[in-house]
Amino acid sequence: MMNKKVLGIIIATIVSIGSAATAFAADKTPKGAEAKAAKIEAKQEKQAQKAEKQAQKSAKLQEKAAKLGVDITGLTDEEAKAKLEEASNAKLQEKATKLGIDITGLTDEEIKTKLKEVSNAKLQEKASKLGIDITGLTTEEAKAKIKEAKAEKQSVKTEQNTSETTEQ
Repeated sequence: MMNKKVLGIIIATIVSIGSAATAFAADKTPKGAEAKAAKIEAKQEKQAQKAEKQAQKSAKLQEKAAKLGVDITGLTDEEAKAKLEEASNAKLQEKATKLGIDITGLTDEEIKTKLKEVSNAKLQEKASKLGIDITGLTTEEAKAKIKEAKAEKQSVKTEQNTSETTEQ
């Protein structure tokens, strides 16, 4: 009985080795000119991918430049990034000055946060003057609601002026 088990294990091992050898024998790697052609094709594919990434990067830089109103034609990507960073900082400085904020020694993120806080406070102040509640609204929604309230207030004033004129 023991001999049958050993014999079964030996046969199973031989069969598995034989099938593995067959599988590896079927896999032929290209040699000579075929291998060189495959390498060249792979290299060209990598170069094409690299060029595509570079084009996407340049397009993003152009988009940012257009948004900031900066001309970056003829500049390298690094020069363009530096120029865009400079323009962005100038724009933040301009906004801060307009709102009366001192941003000396603050990082870009801190400046943006402070600008947002002051802007939201001013929106809240305008809303309070108009007697509306903008709590929980986004900045754009709050601006729209304030604009509607101003238009409504203006139309009420116009109606009052019209009725006073007709009474006289």
